[in-house]
Amino acid sequence: MSSKAKFRAVLFAIAVPSLAACSSSDPPEAPSSAPPVGSLGAAPFFAAGAIGVSDLDRSFDFYSRVLGMKLRYEHIVEGVAKQKVLHFPSSKASDVVLFNYVDGQPHNYNRNPVKLVFYAPSATALIDGIRAEGLQILAEPVAQPAFGNVIVGFARDPDGYVLEFIEDPSLKVPYLGATGIGVSDLERSIDFYTRVLHMEPQGGVIQVPNVWDEIILVYPSGKSSAVVLLHYTDGSTRNYTNNPIALVHGVTDARAAVADIEREGLEVLSPPAIADRNGTRTLVGRARDPDGYTLEFVTAP
Repeated sequence: MSSKAKFRAVLFAIAVPSLAACSSSDPPEAPSSAPPVGSLGAAPFFAAGAIGVSDLDRSFDFYSRVLGMKLRYEHIVEGVAKQKVLHFPSSKASDVVLFNYVDGQPHNYNRNPVKLVFYAPSATALIDGIRAEGLQILAEPVAQPAFGNVIVGFARDPDGYVLEFIEDPSLKVPYLGATGIGVSDLERSIDFYTRVLHMEPQGGVIQVPNVWDEIILVYPSGKSSAVVLLHYTDGSTRNYTNNPIALVHGVTDARAAVADIEREGLEVLSPPAIADRNGTRTLVGRARDPDGYTLEFVTAP
C-alpha cells in the first residue's frame, strides 16, 4: 500500500506531550450522487473554519507569509467583525477565516480549545518557519511508525491556537484538513452535528489517555475539509463556551438550516438575509451550537 493510500485509510491518534492529533488525509472526493440530507440540501459542505484573532494584521501576516496562504477576499460584517478569508491556491479544501470583533464586547482570543489541521509537503519546513517567528513549538515533526511513518508536528499561532501539521510529500500545496473545536459534552455535540447538521463520523471516538477524546465528522457530499469535535481529559480547566470561533457551512437553504437550529432551542444570532460576499449576493444566517460556537449558513446562487 502506498503512503498516500495509507493516509486515506487511517485515522490518526498521536499522543504528544500535553497534546493529541487526529485527522484524515486529502479531502475525500465527492461521490457521483450524494444522498439528500434534509433541509441542508443534497450536497452541503464545510466552507471555512473561522478563528477570532486579537490583531488581524498580525495574524494575516503570519498565515500568509509563514504558512503560505493567500487572501481570497476581505469582508466586514457591519457592527460585528472584520474578516480576511484565506486559502491555499489550487486547493479545494475549506478556507481559513481570520476575524476580529468590532462589536465593543470583550472576547478572549488567547489559547482557545481549537486546532487547525494542515496537510503539507513538509511539516518540518512549516515548523521551522514558526520557530523562526519565536512562537511555541509543541512537538517537533517526527515519524509515527504505527501510522506508516507519517511525520506530524505541532505548534501555536500568534494567539495560541494549536496548529497540527501532517506531512504528505506527494502534495504540491498544503491544505486545511480539519478544524477542531473543544466541546463540553462530546456525546451531546456528536448528536447535534450528526442529527441536526447531518454530518457523518469517520470512524468512532478516539481516546488519547489523559489528553482528549475526539471524533472526525464530514458531510456525506464528500466535499471540503472535516470538523473535529474534541473534549480534554487531562484534568485541565477549559472554556468551551462562546469562544470566538465560527464554522461556515454551505447549504442549499440557509433559512431551513437556521430553522432547524431554532427548533433545538438554540440561539439564532441573525436570521438569514441577503449579504454581499466578494461581489456575490448570498443568503447568510447565523446561529449557535450547544456550546455557543457560531454556525454560519450560506446559500449562494
